[in-house]
Amino acid sequence: MPVEFNCEYCDMLLSADVAPGGEVTCPHCQNVTVVPEGLASLPSPQVPGAETTQAPLEPAPPAPDEAGGDEELLEEEELPDEGSKGFMHVLALGMPWLISLFFHVAILLILSLVVMYSILEKSKGSEQAKSVETPQEREILTDTMETVETTPSNRPTTEREFSPQERPSLDTSATSDIIRPIAMLAEGGPGGFGESGLGGSGGGGGGMYGSPAPGAGNVIYVIDRSGSMHKTFGLVRKEMLTSISNLSEEQDFHVILFATGKPFEKEPPRLTVATDEFKGNAATFLEGVEAEGATDPIPALERAFELLGRARRDRPGKLIHLLTDGNFPDNQATLQRIKELNRRAGGDVHINTFLYGRRPVEAEQIMKLIAEENRGVYKYVSPDEGY
Repeated sequence: MPVEFNCEYCDMLLSADVAPGGEVTCPHCQNVTVVPEGLASLPSPQVPGAETTQAPLEPAPPAPDEAGGDEELLEEEELPDEGSKGFMHVLALGMPWLISLFFHVAILLILSLVVMYSILEKSKGSEQAKSVETPQEREILTDTMETVETTPSNRPTTEREFSPQERPSLDTSATSDIIRPIAMLAEGGPGGFGESGLGGSGGGGGGMYGSPAPGAGNVIYVIDRSGSMHKTFGLVRKEMLTSISNLSEEQDFHVILFATGKPFEKEPPRLTVATDEFKGNAATFLEGVEAEGATDPIPALERAFELLGRARRDRPGKLIHLLTDGNFPDNQATLQRIKELNRRAGGDVHINTFLYGRRPVEAEQIMKLIAEENRGVYKYVSPDEGY
Protein backbone atom coordinates (compact mmCIF):
# COMPACT_ATOMS: atom_id res chain seq x y z
CA MET A 1 0.00 0.00 0.00
CA PRO A 2 1.44 3.46 -0.94
CA VAL A 3 2.62 5.62 1.90
CA GLU A 4 2.31 9.41 1.76
CA PHE A 5 4.88 11.65 3.48
CA ASN A 6 6.65 14.97 3.06
CA CYS A 7 10.15 15.22 1.56
CA GLU A 8 12.61 16.09 4.27
CA TYR A 9 14.45 18.49 1.87
CA CYS A 10 11.80 20.40 -0.09
CA ASP A 11 8.70 19.50 2.08
CA MET A 12 6.72 18.40 -0.95
CA LEU A 13 4.08 15.67 -0.48
CA LEU A 14 5.33 12.35 -1.78
CA SER A 15 3.65 8.98 -2.23
CA ALA A 16 5.63 5.80 -2.53
CA ASP A 17 4.97 2.10 -2.25
CA VAL A 18 8.01 1.62 -0.09
CA ALA A 19 8.28 0.18 3.39
CA PRO A 20 9.03 2.64 6.20
CA GLY A 21 12.74 3.18 6.52
CA GLY A 22 13.25 2.73 2.80
CA GLU A 23 14.85 5.35 0.50
CA VAL A 24 13.26 7.11 -2.44
CA THR A 25 14.38 9.93 -4.79
CA CYS A 26 12.28 13.10 -4.60
CA PRO A 27 11.13 14.01 -8.12
CA HIS A 28 11.11 17.70 -7.15
CA CYS A 29 14.52 18.28 -5.62
CA GLN A 30 16.25 15.08 -6.75
CA ASN A 31 17.46 14.37 -3.22
CA VAL A 32 17.29 10.89 -1.65
CA THR A 33 14.89 10.92 1.29
CA VAL A 34 14.01 8.22 3.82
CA VAL A 35 10.41 7.09 4.37
CA PRO A 36 9.64 7.86 8.03
CA GLU A 37 9.03 4.92 10.38
CA GLY A 38 5.44 4.35 11.58
CA LEU A 39 3.64 5.84 8.54
CA ALA A 40 2.21 2.49 7.41
CA SER A 41 -0.50 2.53 10.11
CA LEU A 42 -1.62 6.12 9.40
CA PRO A 43 -4.43 6.84 6.98
CA SER A 44 -3.65 8.76 3.84
CA PRO A 45 -4.40 12.46 4.33
CA GLN A 46 -7.28 13.82 2.33
CA VAL A 47 -7.61 17.48 1.34
CA PRO A 48 -11.21 18.46 0.47
CA GLY A 49 -11.65 20.04 -2.96
CA ALA A 50 -8.10 19.31 -4.04
CA GLU A 51 -6.44 16.53 -5.78
CA THR A 52 -3.20 15.22 -4.52
CA THR A 53 -0.62 15.26 -7.23
CA GLN A 54 1.64 12.40 -6.85
CA ALA A 55 4.69 12.07 -8.92
CA PRO A 56 6.07 8.66 -9.60
CA LEU A 57 9.03 8.08 -7.48
CA GLU A 58 12.21 6.66 -8.79
CA PRO A 59 14.00 4.11 -6.71
CA ALA A 60 17.00 5.41 -4.89
CA PRO A 61 20.18 5.06 -6.87
CA PRO A 62 22.56 2.47 -5.63
CA ALA A 63 24.95 3.74 -3.01
CA PRO A 64 28.23 4.73 -4.59
CA ASP A 65 31.26 2.77 -3.68
CA GLU A 66 33.95 4.34 -1.58
CA ALA A 67 36.25 5.22 -4.47
CA GLY A 68 34.49 5.85 -7.77
CA GLY A 69 31.25 7.26 -6.33
CA ASP A 70 32.90 9.90 -4.22
CA GLU A 71 34.97 11.17 -7.17
CA GLU A 72 31.85 11.53 -9.33
CA LEU A 73 30.08 13.49 -6.60
CA LEU A 74 33.08 15.78 -6.15
CA GLU A 75 33.23 16.42 -9.88
CA GLU A 76 29.55 17.32 -9.91
CA GLU A 77 29.91 19.65 -6.93
CA GLU A 78 32.98 21.43 -8.36
CA LEU A 79 31.43 22.21 -11.73
CA PRO A 80 30.89 25.98 -12.02
CA ASP A 81 27.45 27.35 -12.71
CA GLU A 82 26.55 28.97 -16.04
CA GLY A 83 27.17 32.56 -14.76
CA SER A 84 30.71 31.72 -13.69
CA LYS A 85 31.36 30.06 -17.03
CA GLY A 86 30.20 33.20 -18.91
CA PHE A 87 32.33 35.56 -16.85
CA MET A 88 35.43 33.44 -17.28
CA HIS A 89 34.79 33.25 -21.02
CA VAL A 90 34.48 37.02 -21.35
CA LEU A 91 37.57 37.55 -19.20
CA ALA A 92 39.58 35.10 -21.29
CA LEU A 93 38.57 36.89 -24.50
CA GLY A 94 39.06 40.46 -23.21
CA MET A 95 42.32 40.14 -21.27
CA PRO A 96 44.66 40.16 -24.35
CA TRP A 97 42.92 43.30 -25.65
CA LEU A 98 43.28 45.06 -22.31
CA ILE A 99 46.98 44.19 -22.12
CA SER A 100 47.53 45.40 -25.70
CA LEU A 101 45.66 48.66 -24.96
CA PHE A 102 47.76 49.46 -21.88
CA PHE A 103 50.95 48.60 -23.75
CA HIS A 104 50.18 50.95 -26.66
CA VAL A 105 49.11 53.77 -24.33
CA ALA A 106 52.43 53.45 -22.49
CA ILE A 107 54.37 53.63 -25.78
CA LEU A 108 52.43 56.74 -26.86
CA LEU A 109 53.18 58.47 -23.55
CA ILE A 110 56.90 57.70 -23.85
CA LEU A 111 57.02 58.98 -27.43
CA SER A 112 55.16 62.16 -26.43
CA LEU A 113 57.68 62.85 -23.66
CA VAL A 114 60.60 62.32 -26.07
CA VAL A 115 59.08 64.73 -28.63
CA MET A 116 58.38 67.37 -25.98
CA TYR A 117 61.93 67.09 -24.62
CA SER A 118 63.38 67.46 -28.14
CA ILE A 119 61.27 70.57 -28.81
CA LEU A 120 62.29 72.15 -25.51
CA GLU A 121 65.98 71.43 -26.14
CA LYS A 122 65.78 72.90 -29.64
CA SER A 123 64.01 76.01 -28.34
CA LYS A 124 66.55 76.38 -25.54
CA GLY A 125 69.46 76.05 -28.00
CA SER A 126 67.98 78.72 -30.30
CA GLU A 127 67.49 81.09 -27.39
CA GLN A 128 71.08 80.58 -26.23
CA ALA A 129 72.38 81.20 -29.75
CA LYS A 130 70.41 84.42 -29.85
CA SER A 131 71.44 85.68 -26.46
CA VAL A 132 74.19 84.47 -24.12
CA GLU A 133 74.56 86.46 -20.96
CA THR A 134 75.85 85.96 -17.48
CA PRO A 135 73.74 86.50 -14.35
CA GLN A 136 75.90 89.58 -13.68
CA GLU A 137 74.99 91.08 -17.06
CA ARG A 138 71.32 90.26 -16.57
CA GLU A 139 71.24 92.03 -13.22
CA ILE A 140 73.23 95.05 -14.36
CA LEU A 141 71.45 95.66 -17.64
CA THR A 142 67.84 95.32 -16.47
CA ASP A 143 65.94 98.54 -17.12
CA THR A 144 69.10 100.52 -17.92
CA MET A 145 67.89 101.45 -21.39
CA GLU A 146 64.87 103.23 -19.93
CA THR A 147 66.78 105.63 -17.67
CA VAL A 148 68.99 108.65 -18.18
CA GLU A 149 71.85 108.91 -15.72
CA THR A 150 75.15 110.71 -15.26
CA THR A 151 78.29 108.58 -15.16
CA PRO A 152 81.13 109.07 -12.64
CA SER A 153 83.09 110.66 -15.49
CA ASN A 154 80.27 113.24 -15.88
CA ARG A 155 79.26 111.86 -19.26
CA PRO A 156 75.44 112.04 -19.55
CA THR A 157 73.66 108.88 -20.63
CA THR A 158 71.29 109.52 -23.52
CA GLU A 159 70.55 105.94 -24.60
CA ARG A 160 66.98 104.67 -24.64
CA GLU A 161 65.36 101.59 -26.17
CA PHE A 162 62.50 102.29 -28.59
CA SER A 163 60.02 99.96 -30.23
CA PRO A 164 60.07 99.86 -34.06
CA GLN A 165 56.95 102.04 -34.13
CA GLU A 166 58.34 104.82 -31.92
CA ARG A 167 61.99 104.73 -32.98
CA PRO A 168 62.94 108.35 -33.73
CA SER A 169 64.94 109.51 -36.70
CA LEU A 170 67.64 112.08 -36.03
CA ASP A 171 67.55 115.47 -37.68
CA THR A 172 71.03 115.92 -39.16
CA SER A 173 70.48 119.66 -39.36
CA ALA A 174 70.64 119.76 -35.57
CA THR A 175 73.60 117.43 -35.11
CA SER A 176 75.60 120.02 -33.23
CA ASP A 177 73.06 119.62 -30.40
CA ILE A 178 72.97 115.82 -30.59
CA ILE A 179 76.62 114.96 -31.30
CA ARG A 180 78.85 117.11 -29.11
CA PRO A 181 82.07 116.57 -27.15
CA ILE A 182 81.24 114.78 -23.91
CA ALA A 183 84.57 114.28 -22.22
CA MET A 184 88.25 114.61 -22.93
CA LEU A 185 89.55 111.07 -23.37
CA ALA A 186 92.85 109.90 -21.90
CA GLU A 187 96.04 110.69 -23.75
CA GLY A 188 98.62 108.14 -24.78
CA GLY A 189 100.32 106.11 -22.08
CA PRO A 190 102.50 102.99 -21.98
CA GLY A 191 101.66 100.94 -25.00
CA GLY A 192 99.37 103.66 -26.37
CA PHE A 193 99.63 105.43 -29.68
CA GLY A 194 101.51 108.31 -28.10
CA GLU A 195 104.52 105.99 -27.81
CA SER A 196 103.91 103.78 -30.81
CA GLY A 197 104.57 106.52 -33.33
CA LEU A 198 101.10 106.58 -34.92
CA GLY A 199 101.93 110.04 -36.19
CA GLY A 200 99.58 112.54 -37.80
CA SER A 201 98.58 116.04 -36.91
CA GLY A 202 95.18 115.33 -35.35
CA GLY A 203 94.30 115.65 -31.70
CA GLY A 204 93.54 112.83 -29.27
CA GLY A 205 89.89 112.33 -30.29
CA GLY A 206 88.47 108.94 -31.27
CA GLY A 207 89.48 106.78 -28.31
CA MET A 208 87.06 104.27 -26.73
CA TYR A 209 86.65 103.23 -23.09
CA GLY A 210 89.68 105.24 -22.08
CA SER A 211 91.98 103.67 -24.68
CA PRO A 212 93.70 106.61 -26.43
CA ALA A 213 93.92 107.44 -30.11
CA PRO A 214 96.27 110.46 -30.36
CA GLY A 215 97.51 111.17 -33.85
CA ALA A 216 94.98 108.87 -35.56
CA GLY A 217 94.04 110.72 -38.73
CA ASN A 218 91.76 107.84 -39.77
CA VAL A 219 89.55 105.92 -37.32
CA ILE A 220 87.30 102.98 -38.25
CA TYR A 221 84.95 101.37 -35.73
CA VAL A 222 84.56 97.60 -36.41
CA ILE A 223 81.91 96.57 -33.88
CA ASP A 224 80.10 93.28 -33.15
CA ARG A 225 76.30 93.46 -33.61
CA SER A 226 75.57 89.70 -33.31
CA GLY A 227 72.58 88.35 -31.39
CA SER A 228 74.54 87.77 -28.20
CA MET A 229 74.86 91.57 -27.86
CA HIS A 230 71.16 92.44 -28.20
CA LYS A 231 70.97 93.35 -24.49
CA THR A 232 74.21 95.35 -24.45
CA PHE A 233 74.44 96.90 -27.91
CA GLY A 234 72.71 100.06 -26.70
CA LEU A 235 75.51 100.73 -24.22
CA VAL A 236 78.19 100.07 -26.85
CA ARG A 237 76.36 102.39 -29.25
CA LYS A 238 76.44 105.16 -26.64
CA GLU A 239 80.22 104.75 -26.22
CA MET A 240 80.70 104.86 -29.99
CA LEU A 241 78.73 108.12 -30.24
CA THR A 242 80.79 109.54 -27.41
CA SER A 243 83.99 108.62 -29.24
CA ILE A 244 82.72 109.95 -32.59
CA SER A 245 81.63 113.23 -31.02
CA ASN A 246 85.21 113.78 -29.84
CA LEU A 247 86.68 113.46 -33.33
CA SER A 248 87.95 116.66 -34.89
CA GLU A 249 87.56 117.83 -38.48
CA GLU A 250 91.23 116.96 -38.95
CA GLN A 251 90.22 113.28 -38.74
CA ASP A 252 88.34 110.93 -41.07
CA PHE A 253 86.18 108.10 -39.73
CA HIS A 254 83.84 105.26 -40.68
CA VAL A 255 81.58 102.73 -38.89
CA ILE A 256 81.33 99.04 -39.85
CA LEU A 257 79.16 96.57 -37.90
CA PHE A 258 79.58 92.81 -38.29
CA ALA A 259 77.53 89.69 -37.65
CA THR A 260 77.04 87.10 -40.38
CA GLY A 261 76.98 87.95 -44.06
CA LYS A 262 77.70 91.37 -45.50
CA PRO A 263 78.68 93.95 -42.85
CA PHE A 264 76.57 97.06 -42.16
CA GLU A 265 78.16 100.45 -42.97
CA LYS A 266 77.12 104.01 -42.30
CA GLU A 267 76.23 106.27 -45.22
CA PRO A 268 78.18 107.20 -47.20
CA PRO A 269 80.09 103.87 -47.06
CA ARG A 270 83.59 105.35 -46.95
CA LEU A 271 85.94 107.38 -44.78
CA THR A 272 84.39 110.82 -44.21
CA VAL A 273 85.54 113.98 -42.48
CA ALA A 274 84.40 114.16 -38.86
CA THR A 275 82.04 117.11 -39.39
CA ASP A 276 78.73 117.52 -37.58
CA GLU A 277 76.91 116.40 -40.70
CA PHE A 278 78.72 113.07 -40.99
CA LYS A 279 78.61 112.54 -37.22
CA GLY A 280 74.86 112.97 -37.50
CA ASN A 281 74.77 110.39 -40.29
CA ALA A 282 76.60 107.95 -38.02
CA ALA A 283 74.15 108.62 -35.17
CA THR A 284 71.16 108.03 -37.46
CA PHE A 285 72.72 104.83 -38.78
CA LEU A 286 73.49 103.45 -35.30
CA GLU A 287 70.05 104.32 -33.96
CA GLY A 288 68.42 102.02 -36.52
CA VAL A 289 70.61 98.95 -35.91
CA GLU A 290 69.38 95.87 -34.06
CA ALA A 291 71.76 93.16 -32.80
CA GLU A 292 71.11 89.79 -34.41
CA GLY A 293 72.85 86.88 -36.15
CA ALA A 294 76.11 85.04 -35.45
CA THR A 295 79.66 86.43 -35.27
CA ASP A 296 81.94 86.72 -38.31
CA PRO A 297 84.40 89.65 -38.21
CA ILE A 298 86.53 88.81 -41.27
CA PRO A 299 84.37 90.53 -43.98
CA ALA A 300 84.19 93.72 -41.86
CA LEU A 301 87.97 93.69 -41.21
CA GLU A 302 88.69 93.18 -44.91
CA ARG A 303 86.45 96.15 -45.71
CA ALA A 304 88.18 98.31 -43.07
CA PHE A 305 91.66 97.55 -44.47
CA GLU A 306 90.37 98.25 -47.97
CA LEU A 307 89.15 101.73 -46.97
CA LEU A 308 92.33 102.52 -45.00
CA GLY A 309 94.34 101.59 -48.08
CA ARG A 310 92.60 104.48 -49.89
CA ALA A 311 92.98 106.99 -47.01
CA ARG A 312 94.14 110.55 -47.72
CA ARG A 313 97.89 110.91 -47.69
CA ASP A 314 97.73 114.21 -45.81
CA ARG A 315 96.09 112.42 -42.86
CA PRO A 316 98.50 109.75 -41.68
CA GLY A 317 97.75 107.47 -38.78
CA LYS A 318 95.33 104.54 -39.25
CA LEU A 319 93.39 103.01 -36.36
CA ILE A 320 90.76 100.27 -36.07
CA HIS A 321 88.64 99.83 -32.95
CA LEU A 322 87.65 96.11 -32.86
CA LEU A 323 84.99 95.15 -30.28
CA THR A 324 83.27 91.81 -29.61
CA ASP A 325 81.76 89.95 -26.65
CA GLY A 326 83.12 86.44 -27.20
CA ASN A 327 85.01 83.99 -29.37
CA PHE A 328 85.09 84.23 -33.14
CA PRO A 329 83.99 81.17 -35.13
CA ASP A 330 87.69 80.47 -35.81
CA ASN A 331 90.03 82.55 -33.63
CA GLN A 332 93.20 81.40 -35.34
CA ALA A 333 91.80 82.02 -38.81
CA THR A 334 90.81 85.56 -37.77
CA LEU A 335 94.28 86.24 -36.33
CA GLN A 336 95.99 84.93 -39.47
CA ARG A 337 93.74 86.96 -41.78
CA ILE A 338 94.55 90.17 -39.89
CA LYS A 339 98.29 89.43 -40.23
CA GLU A 340 97.91 89.05 -44.00
CA LEU A 341 95.84 92.24 -44.36
CA ASN A 342 98.23 94.38 -42.30
CA ARG A 343 101.26 92.98 -44.11
CA ARG A 344 99.73 94.05 -47.42
CA ALA A 345 98.98 97.47 -45.92
CA GLY A 346 102.63 97.93 -44.99
CA GLY A 347 102.04 97.27 -41.30
CA ASP A 348 100.88 100.82 -40.59
CA VAL A 349 97.37 99.93 -39.30
CA HIS A 350 96.97 99.91 -35.51
CA ILE A 351 94.19 97.86 -33.88
CA ASN A 352 92.71 98.51 -30.45
CA THR A 353 90.73 95.49 -29.19
CA PHE A 354 87.88 95.42 -26.67
CA LEU A 355 86.32 92.31 -25.09
CA TYR A 356 82.91 93.37 -23.79
CA GLY A 357 80.81 91.85 -21.00
CA ARG A 358 81.62 88.15 -21.05
CA ARG A 359 85.21 87.03 -20.62
CA PRO A 360 85.97 83.61 -22.19
CA VAL A 361 89.62 82.69 -21.75
CA GLU A 362 90.24 81.93 -25.43
CA ALA A 363 88.51 85.14 -26.54
CA GLU A 364 90.66 87.21 -24.18
CA GLN A 365 93.84 85.53 -25.41
CA ILE A 366 93.05 86.15 -29.09
CA MET A 367 92.04 89.78 -28.53
CA LYS A 368 95.29 90.42 -26.63
CA LEU A 369 97.30 88.85 -29.46
CA ILE A 370 95.55 90.96 -32.11
CA ALA A 371 96.30 94.16 -30.18
CA GLU A 372 99.90 93.15 -29.47
CA GLU A 373 100.71 92.13 -33.04
CA ASN A 374 99.12 95.29 -34.50
CA ARG A 375 100.59 97.84 -32.04
CA GLY A 376 97.31 98.51 -30.32
CA VAL A 377 95.83 98.40 -26.82
CA TYR A 378 93.68 95.58 -25.41
CA LYS A 379 90.97 96.29 -22.81
CA TYR A 380 88.34 94.18 -21.09
CA VAL A 381 85.12 96.19 -20.63
CA SER A 382 82.66 95.14 -17.94
CA PRO A 383 78.97 95.93 -18.66
CA ASP A 384 78.75 98.57 -15.92
CA GLU A 385 81.47 100.57 -17.68
CA GLY A 386 78.89 101.65 -20.21
CA TYR A 387 76.82 103.56 -17.65
